[in-house]
Amino acid sequence: MNYTLYIDESGDFESQKGQWVLSGILFSDSYENCEKHLLNKLDGMPRELNLTSIRDFHLTEFRRDFDHDKAVDMAKRVLDRLELLPFDFHGLVTINYSKISLSHREKTYRLMLADLLALCETVIPDYQIIENLDLVVATRTIDGELQTNISNIKEDIINTLPMALEVDLATKGIVDLIGKHIKVKMDYANRSWGLVCADFLANLSYHNRKEKEKLYLQELEKNGRYTVFESFGDFESRRASVAERDNDHVLSLYRWLMILTKNDANEKAKNTIQRLLAKIFYKRGTSGSKISFEALIERLWRSGNAINNYGALKITLSLFEHELKEFFRINKISSYQQYLFRLRNLMLIVDNHLGNVDGALELAVKQHEYVSQLASNPEHFQMILDFKAIEIEIYINGLEFTKALNLAFEYSRMISNYKEVWQLLVDEESDNFESSRAHIKSTMILFRANILNMAVNNYSISDQVMKDINNLEAVLSNKLDISRYSNYKIMLLLKQKKSNVAVGFFEKIVDENPNVILNYFDFFWFLKAINDTLLTREQINFPKITKIINSQLSYIDLNTSGHPMDLILRELALFEFQSNNKSKALKYIRKSKNLFTLESSNVSKWLNALIDIHEDYFKGSVGCFHKYFKEIDAECDFIESVSINSIDSLLQKVRFYTPY
Repeated sequence: MNYTLYIDESGDFESQKGQWVLSGILFSDSYENCEKHLLNKLDGMPRELNLTSIRDFHLTEFRRDFDHDKAVDMAKRVLDRLELLPFDFHGLVTINYSKISLSHREKTYRLMLADLLALCETVIPDYQIIENLDLVVATRTIDGELQTNISNIKEDIINTLPMALEVDLATKGIVDLIGKHIKVKMDYANRSWGLVCADFLANLSYHNRKEKEKLYLQELEKNGRYTVFESFGDFESRRASVAERDNDHVLSLYRWLMILTKNDANEKAKNTIQRLLAKIFYKRGTSGSKISFEALIERLWRSGNAINNYGALKITLSLFEHELKEFFRINKISSYQQYLFRLRNLMLIVDNHLGNVDGALELAVKQHEYVSQLASNPEHFQMILDFKAIEIEIYINGLEFTKALNLAFEYSRMISNYKEVWQLLVDEESDNFESSRAHIKSTMILFRANILNMAVNNYSISDQVMKDINNLEAVLSNKLDISRYSNYKIMLLLKQKKSNVAVGFFEKIVDENPNVILNYFDFFWFLKAINDTLLTREQINFPKITKIINSQLSYIDLNTSGHPMDLILRELALFEFQSNNKSKALKYIRKSKNLFTLESSNVSKWLNALIDIHEDYFKGSVGCFHKYFKEIDAECDFIESVSINSIDSLLQKVRFYTPY
């Protein structure tokens, strides 16, 4: 389609007084047709408003010659007449709220003009495409001298659009017009009705803090006739709008959720999110909506899956849950359970990372309400299994290890039943199932739950479970699986009081690859094995171990907040203390306490108490058991088992039982 964009400005783009505004009226027709139809509809306006001709139509002069309210009413009468045109129109404005300027005011003006042009395609309907654009710009003169000419517009504005595209600040469609498909014209603002309308819109936007102007602009926006962008700022919303125009609704929705996270009262973000959800659920079919929703969940997880980001991700997911429920409510959608269930699975994962047991348990109750409905459809089976696995971690964080173990056995049985179905579906030998993701995951979960329960209520791991665990090692190929399995092996060795064997395991890894970089959890378990060995006065190659630790520390930022950095610092503190460096030990343990970010759950109270016990141990003032653990729920079997254990040293006792 052919489009015409009339542009005018308000403000001097230099002083701090007033606003710097650039406005445009975008019409869905060619310049020639726009001029003809605008003249037809507006030619009688001078007579209606008791003026002489179009040359009298300048809103600043209206305000000077009449009072402000009457001037605004006159402008409204002109702009409202645009509704009678045989083609569509949309007002778009860019405002430099921050008053950031370039070296010269005209460069500031031109950059804002480039912004307006880059974003004009975002305001037209999805099904329309700008194939040709006539750009009509009001001339700017200061002391009789023309400030920006057609050559400036082509060189400083149009030719910068590809660079804006590279950083998602311009739509693909507008960049494709460069060349023969953009024509630039300049004219005086009072010789074209299109420029008169652009002038009126610029002036109204300049005064957008005044009540009458504000209400009218809000009305235009509500009717889909007005969009405001911020120049020299607000890049997030501009990029979100560009993504929507380029039909990347997942990216746009993600960006608007990020904006809403920064300001949960942002009504524009909320309204846009609702519109984008409608596009995803109504315009992409059942399969398309599922794919888009899953892509959004994946993007949210990838962006937030880091130690420092879980708190912000939790806020984003909660806001998204609210907007999603609101969308389903407003649109009276009944088959929504699978989407909320999938989102809440991710919310539970984040809660588990944060140690938010109370919130996770509340969410788990909601998940259980949906399980029976979703289980009737086999395509939801994996999602339900994921929830069952996530739920186990909730009880581990609550130090309810017996409950977690029972759920782990239940989960393992479900996977065994799935194995029978799998064999019917693929007609393959069961050996192949042992290397499947489902089998590996269930065995790992059962492995950890068993280790955590060792010596709790005299529990010991059965021979069959140990056999399954030992058989797992041969089928692992994923790097993270191997790391997790190795760490569970270390946990088992420490529970078996074979810490020197655990140290030897890590020494072998380093001997085979001196440049190896251990991940944070690998390094933590290595340190814990070393410290447990030193505490029991067993033989250890101290110079070699110290060298390995220092080498690994060169790859780690000890200022990173959150879990497991608090654990690493705790173990570094104990290592330094056992290396006769008490001052450094106290420094590390204080840092561990300061970086601790887990929420108020049993596991966080336990880990906090461990930090206190270590600190008191360094100071030679360790108290009794109940001094440290009185805040943990009294009915916790785990705490009772620890308290009655016969290990003399409180430090060694809690280190023996701790899940981390």
